[in-house]
Amino acid sequence: MSERGNCFENSARFLLNAGAGAGLTLVHAQCVGRGPIEGRKYAHAFLLTEGGIVLDMTSEKVVVVTQGEYYELGQVKEVVRYDYAAMLKKLRKTKHWGPWHKTMQAIDP
Repeated sequence: MSERGNCFENSARFLLNAGAGAGLTLVHAQCVGRGPIEGRKYAHAFLLTEGGIVLDMTSEKVVVVTQGEYYELGQVKEVVRYDYAAMLKKLRKTKHWGPWHKTMQAIDP
């Protein structure tokens, strides 16, 4: 199954528009689903502020929550962080929004 939302593109685009000095880090992580995908692992992207606040760009509305709450609710694992320069390098090299880490997958079958 290759279901994929728009979190990778939305998060990277937001950081691109915010710029290198915005105090944001792009995070790619393996999470565990809730609701219709309960218990299934999936790759996810979001932004993390210097103050430990997560900005989740998956839906029409930006979800803003503390890092601790977000990591607990999403069972966030295998975190890979990209600063602005590292994100640009990955975008140029791969020509896609992510995930860029080999162990992450769109969604478990």
